[in-house]
Amino acid sequence: MDFNVNTETEEQALINSVRSTLTEQGDALRHLAEVINAEEKMTKHRISTLLITDNSQDVIGSVRIFG
Repeated sequence: MDFNVNTETEEQALINSVRSTLTEQGDALRHLAEVINAEEKMTKHRISTLLITDNSQDVIGSVRIFG
């Protein structure tokens, strides 16, 4: 992949952007893992809806969990 950065400032901005995106994705995955762990502790025969949100708390998806 070639991002064609011309200056050190552009390169640093790209690095910061990628780092921020990866951090946000990592945070979202950790949150999802916490929710899944909590769901596993629920009693059986329960139906839950897991809402998947981004960092601004906008809902970007949902999953129905049948236990």
